[in-house]
Formats: sequence, C-alpha cells, structure tokens
Amino acid sequence: MFATIIIPAYNRARALREKSLPSALSQTEKDFEVVVVDDGSSDDTKNAVSDFEARQNNIRYFHQDNAGVSAARNHGVNKARGEIIVFLDSDDELRPEYLSEAKKVFSEQPAVEIIIPGFILRDEFGQESYFKSEARPKWMIGLGGGIALKKSVFTQRKIFYDELLENSEDSDFGFRAAAVCNIIFLNKPLYVYNFHSDIYLDGSRNLSTDSQKLLKNFSRFKARNFEFYRSYGPPALSYLYFWEGTLTASFDTAASRKLFWTSFILHKNIRSLVYFLMSLSGSPTVYRKLYRVLIFLIRYYKVLKNKTK
Repeated sequence: MFATIIIPAYNRARALREKSLPSALSQTEKDFEVVVVDDGSSDDTKNAVSDFEARQNNIRYFHQDNAGVSAARNHGVNKARGEIIVFLDSDDELRPEYLSEAKKVFSEQPAVEIIIPGFILRDEFGQESYFKSEARPKWMIGLGGGIALKKSVFTQRKIFYDELLENSEDSDFGFRAAAVCNIIFLNKPLYVYNFHSDIYLDGSRNLSTDSQKLLKNFSRFKARNFEFYRSYGPPALSYLYFWEGTLTASFDTAASRKLFWTSFILHKNIRSLVYFLMSLSGSPTVYRKLYRVLIFLIRYYKVLKNKTK
C-alpha cells in the first residue's frame, strides 16, 4: 500500500529542515511520498523543501495562497497518490516505524479506516512523556496532525476539512469521520509532538490576541455540531459550553461565567467549576493570568507523571 505523508506549512522553514521532513524521510518503510503544501509562506519554506528535493525523489511541493490549515490539508489530499494518508504538522515528527506500523494495521484489519496512535510529548529540553492512544467519546475525537487514514475517507466518504473554520477544524472533521468510519486506537508511541513549555506562561502565544475572531469561528462550529453534541447527552453538551467559555473569558468574563456555570450544571465536574471560579475575578486580565498558571501546572504535572526520560 503506497502512502502519502502530507505536511501543511506556513512560515516553518526551520521546522521543516530540522523536524518534520527529516523524520518523514527516515521511515523504515520506503514505499511512500511526501507532499508539502506551502500555505502562502513569506519565509524560506520553498527553499527548505528544495534542499531535500535535490537529494530525494519522493518529495513534491505545492504552493497555495494563504487559506489556512484546512485548505492546505485538503489540497494535499487532492494531490496525494497514496492509498494511505498521514498528516504531519510541520513542527512535529514521525517515529521511524510509523508507516510500517500503520500499513500493518491496514493490511491485517481491512475494515479499519482511521488510526489514532499514541504520541510522545517533547519539550525544548528534550524531556519526553508518553501519552497512550485510548478510546474516548466521539464528541472528544479530534483528527489532525498524527493520524493515518485511508484516502477513501475523502474520495468515497466525501469527508473533508471545513475550510471556513480557522480553529476547531480537527474536531469538526473528527466528529463527522467518527460518525461513519471504523477507527482504531493504536497504543504505540508513533508521533512526536514538540512544544515549548513556556508557551503556557506567555499570554500572547497561548490566548489568542484576536479572541473574538476565534469565537466567531467557534460559533460556526457550534451551530454545525450542536445536535451532534446534544445527541450524546449532558456530558457532551457540558464540554461544548465549557469550550465556548474558554474562548469568551479572555475578553468577557461575565459571559464566560454563565457558560462555565451552564457547563457545570449540565454535568458536574471539577474542570468547569475551577474555570467558573477563575471567571469570578471579573477581569479578563486577571483571568488570563490565572489561566496561564493553571495550564502550566497541569501540563507540568502531566509531563512528570508520564515522563519517559
């Protein structure tokens, strides 16, 4: 089975050179191609890919006007020659055995259409923690970087990423795919997610500077998927309102307070209650500071709990 690794890239020349492309080209399985979709970059992305093209004959580069990650992924699928599609974010990495393991699953279990592997979380100091791939409710499945799926999900199921969504596009795609596709959770650490631990202490990089734009996009997502959430009962609806609250809180704590409280009443849980208490500050500035500290502590705890080296 021939595979296509799709890498959407926007101003990520260095990451392409140092992370995603080397890892993609280091697969133990050799029957594949790499498709890089340049989403209107203004940096050295094209030259970064050309450097690898000069040494490899299985890389193809495509440029598009800046249209977002959904459009870039769809563009890559339309250009892909493979029966298997693997999405790799430009600053992340595939383990060398990723393709061989994915092909083994698809070969031995023909009914499987989508594979969600476990992943390694790696910080800038090289510390790693392993997160297992575990079955979870359909309303919590997001499908973006790291997944492997049959191209037939697009060509026959007619499921593509919504190009009008600038955030939550992976969840929107995941919900629609999970409703009809056979998904397997593969408990092997095949994908490396690289992150900077200080992102949770930097408000300009963590909470969007254009939160109202994010909320506008989320409103489209919510309208499109509300019935889906409602069909799964109070826990799912609670999660939806909680999600909306997090996007609202950075500029309107009064509105977010109502959303967090609605989330808590629908399904009593500590997460919604903690965020509700943070929103009582009445100040978006105070909320943002509390939020950054909370997320940093949660992430630090998870890294220590699941640390591999």
